[in-house]
Amino acid sequence: MAIEVLLDLIKQRFPPSERQIAAKALQQDPLVWQFVNTEDECLPYFESAGTELSAFTPAAQAVWLISRQNEIESELLTQQDGTLPNALRQIAGKAFESTFNSGLPPADLYTAGLLALALRERRKMETSWSGISDEIFIKRGTAAGQKNVLIWQTVFSILLSLLPDFIDLILELIQSRNEQQAKTGVQLLVHSVLSNPTTNQEKLDLLYRCVSGEPIDLQLEALKWLQANHRTSLGKTLTLSLLQVKSNVDTFARIFSEWESFQAISGDDDLLEKSIRFTLPEDLSRFAAFSYFSGDSQKASETYRKAVKVLDVIKAQTLFQAVAESTHPDDQTGWLEVVQSLPTSQKARMAYIQTLIDEQKTDEALRLMAELPDSPAKSLLEAQIVSGSKLSVSTTSTRIPAPSPSYFIHSVEINPTKVLLNSKTAQSIEIDFADPEMILMARDQYIQSQLYDKAIELTAYLELLEPENSVNPRKLAHLYALAGRWAQAYAAIQKIVKDQAAPAIEDLLLFADSSLHTDRTDMSISISQNILKQDPQNPKALILLGEGFWQKGDVVKAIQHMEKVVEVIPEEAETWLSLARIWEENGQFDRALEVLEKGAVAIPGDPALLRQLGILLLDKQSPTDALTYLKKANSLDSENAKGQLHLAKAHYQLGHFSEAWQILEPFFDKYEGNPDISKLLGFVLLGMEKSAQAKPVLLHAASQSPEDVEVVMAAARLVISEAETTFEEPNKAELDGMKNILAKALDAQPDDAYLQLHLADIERLQGQYQIALDRYANLADRMTSNKAGPTWQVQYGLGRSALLLGNQEMGLAALQEAAAKQPENPIILHGLAEAYQYARLPENATDTALTALKLAPRDIQNILWYAHFRSENGQPDEAVKAL
Repeated sequence: MAIEVLLDLIKQRFPPSERQIAAKALQQDPLVWQFVNTEDECLPYFESAGTELSAFTPAAQAVWLISRQNEIESELLTQQDGTLPNALRQIAGKAFESTFNSGLPPADLYTAGLLALALRERRKMETSWSGISDEIFIKRGTAAGQKNVLIWQTVFSILLSLLPDFIDLILELIQSRNEQQAKTGVQLLVHSVLSNPTTNQEKLDLLYRCVSGEPIDLQLEALKWLQANHRTSLGKTLTLSLLQVKSNVDTFARIFSEWESFQAISGDDDLLEKSIRFTLPEDLSRFAAFSYFSGDSQKASETYRKAVKVLDVIKAQTLFQAVAESTHPDDQTGWLEVVQSLPTSQKARMAYIQTLIDEQKTDEALRLMAELPDSPAKSLLEAQIVSGSKLSVSTTSTRIPAPSPSYFIHSVEINPTKVLLNSKTAQSIEIDFADPEMILMARDQYIQSQLYDKAIELTAYLELLEPENSVNPRKLAHLYALAGRWAQAYAAIQKIVKDQAAPAIEDLLLFADSSLHTDRTDMSISISQNILKQDPQNPKALILLGEGFWQKGDVVKAIQHMEKVVEVIPEEAETWLSLARIWEENGQFDRALEVLEKGAVAIPGDPALLRQLGILLLDKQSPTDALTYLKKANSLDSENAKGQLHLAKAHYQLGHFSEAWQILEPFFDKYEGNPDISKLLGFVLLGMEKSAQAKPVLLHAASQSPEDVEVVMAAARLVISEAETTFEEPNKAELDGMKNILAKALDAQPDDAYLQLHLADIERLQGQYQIALDRYANLADRMTSNKAGPTWQVQYGLGRSALLLGNQEMGLAALQEAAAKQPENPIILHGLAEAYQYARLPENATDTALTALKLAPRDIQNILWYAHFRSENGQPDEAVKAL
């Protein structure tokens, strides 16, 4: 929830224009984004930061991390002429050495900050940036350029704020004789500018100062990376500024002079014999790229066509640049021309097939696809035809190396990330937060998967990213409602309704619903009545009105109203569900069942009614009857997570653990987002005797719902049992966590003897023997007076604690009493045998240990304990024999 909390904080502190700047800056750099997603670090920083945008710079965040971890004042790190403490200088130097030797990017923002400090110290010592590229860049390997970017992008984003001569550093890289290093410098510049929370004008000024005097290819490199980072508007403005640079004006005038000379060739001339400068198509393509980045796609297309005419050898590649974004009518057949020019090009055929699919010419697409060899791209195209979903084709390359020639602006690749998003696997995809289209696709998939908190997080981000888009606040309000976060839903929709002269009925319905859920009953009734004046048979408004009457305490009026509603619109399942809900909440379960059964007859095969019938029967402890309805509902609506959960619950209650597991297994990797699922999943795993898998699931469920005694007890028993039987040191963190959960559970149920018992068990296993002994003793007194409760468990714990405190008499007596109550319990006998040995009664100890072994001769844990016991008592032969 760190992201969502932070987005709310941004909304509270900044006006809309600055919210957008902050949100865009946060997602740009991967290590900043990682920091933002780390709740225990991010929230303390931003809550203590001021209301200035400078708090959102990578430098400010890195400095805060370094100062906190090394207990140094932040001012010492940000002073331009300050001196770093020797200890910190050494730490920064080691970080630099480690990064350079390993060739791996920094793992976190803290390390990137240390690298930035190391480079700043280097600048102070050398007095200039001369030779810096040779000192920091990897020079070998085909991926060296991109690897250098990954290593240094965050560092340079930090240095932008820390260095007064950041431009000098960038120019040292850009003006390198090594082309790859120069391009890397441009990419680092663009990333640094976009990662810092500055206005577009400030970004434009810095970019212009750095690239306007450089060769055209490097200017295009900067424009291309702006495009790759979805900063089209900023790129357009920069392009228009660069086109006015005198050297560019002169260059392009010369190019078009040559083009006009080429155009003057008569029809009788053989172009193959005509002497034409071989690099003219490249220059034409460069101007075409400038046209594209300036926003004139049509002019770009026309100029690329000129390049095609000049050099037919690269026709197909250049033609692709023309048709990829063109709206020219002739370009509708562009893909076919590419295929005809390059009949052996698989990529050309793939692109043409994609166009056919987009135009729904699937027969022709399948015919051409049959001629292609098998490949992942072919599989994605086939999957698109089968699913009927529109495949996303990326025309720009994001966060991967751009195409080699700087004048190729489009790279057609089937984007598997977006295909997978369309294939209902959003939760397993890494989302590019710079791509609004991908965010929308992921958000919609989260909604379909009922992962509403994830969808809310993405929508809240979109709201900051696109403040002028009125769809996002409305979507956010509706998502709050779907997630059951009614206070937030009310606040969001109230603002929307107030800002509208004539609010949409959909918005008014949510306003009424959220008012009802936030105990604003009169308001909800009033809004519902207003809706019904516009739409007298609006089902949702009628339902809300009935629920408003019920919530106000007028049960009779509510029931009478809803009974009339189901007569008027019996075809609406929600009306039956609402009437049943009112009966159920009034304690009339039989009447609720009756209503649902009538609804199921009125609307045969409605999954919602069948599902609710099953849920109600489950609540009435009738899992066999419930299973019938829940199975039928699931067959009609297999995507409903709530229905799947209750179907699994019915199977669990009937002891069908394997069937329950088959339903719940897909949720195993994401149970942390749903306490109900984690609880049921844990109990199902317990039923399948998979305690090791069940323990972390139940621990999570208990931590999320400490008031749920059943799940807390189950988790505690697993943790205690494992700690009791291990021969190694118990898991301290696990014991601490369980102790905290038990303490919270006891806040709600302070007199629960079993919770008290397990808390004492945890304290004993933590080595707090006297505290545990006192708690056991208090419980023993309660058991004596009440003659009920966990008597043998108390005596067992009392005995173990007393022995560990050196009180042999009390310890032995308590364990003997526990064994008398549970003579066939190996755990008690283990403790009693150890007590006899401690009391120097070896024969009793041996006899008791043998008795424990005979009780469970095939239990591995029992055998291991016996072998360990014999070995500890100087009888290794007996230990080996037992094993």
